[in-house]
Amino acid sequence: MRDDGECGTLSQDAASEWPAPCRRDPWSGGHHSGRRLEADGGHYDCIQALVRHPQIDIDARADYNGRTALIEAAGNWHLDAVTLLVEHGADVNAADKTGRNSALIEAIKGRHFAVAQYLLETRKVNFLNKDMRLNALIWAGSTRNAELIEQLDAAIHSFFEGK
Repeated sequence: MRDDGECGTLSQDAASEWPAPCRRDPWSGGHHSGRRLEADGGHYDCIQALVRHPQIDIDARADYNGRTALIEAAGNWHLDAVTLLVEHGADVNAADKTGRNSALIEAIKGRHFAVAQYLLETRKVNFLNKDMRLNALIWAGSTRNAELIEQLDAAIHSFFEGK
């Protein structure tokens, strides 16, 4: 990954192998951002092509706020994209530039309960960061979704039992 947060330069030949929706406008100043495509509506086929491409950093932060494709997908109700990204090694604990928002928190804030549940079920969420843990609990409490609150509480307890 380059210092400017972009994923790297991709050749036109590489793009020709991608599904048609990905070829519409995948270029941004000659560089491709997987997060940008994802944010434009999920584009599962595009993300599928991107995660297989060796020049793509799946955890690249491609916008001013330092959000990854996973954070964007989680905040925009794209469970299929979230699943695909996690299966290909996306960091579920990556936070945005503020350090207060992760994929789990974005899913909870957006009331995307299936996405939040999936992220918790991966058992990959790290609850060591007190601010992130409290932020998740506060947002979960604000949803008044008893099932989500219970799942989050159980995941936190399970995390610390293993430490």
